Amino acid sequence: MGSSGDRSNPLSTDLLTLMTTGLLPASIVIVLTTLIGVIAGAIPACRAVRLDPVEALRHE
Repeated sequence: MGSSGDRSNPLSTDLLTLMTTGLLPASIVIVLTTLIGVIAGAIPACRAVRLDPVEALRHE
C-alpha cells in the first residue's frame, strides 16, 4: 500500500484512509453478515437432510 502523500497513483491509499472513509469497516460488516447468513442457512439444511421425508410431512 502506498502512502497517503503519494499522489502519482490515485488508487494508492493507506490503512488510515480506508478506516476513516468507512470502506474497511463496511467491508468487514459485509463479510461477517455473509458468513452469519451462510451458517444460519446451513445448520437447518444439515438437519433437514437427516430427516425422513414421510416423517417430516407427518408432523406438519
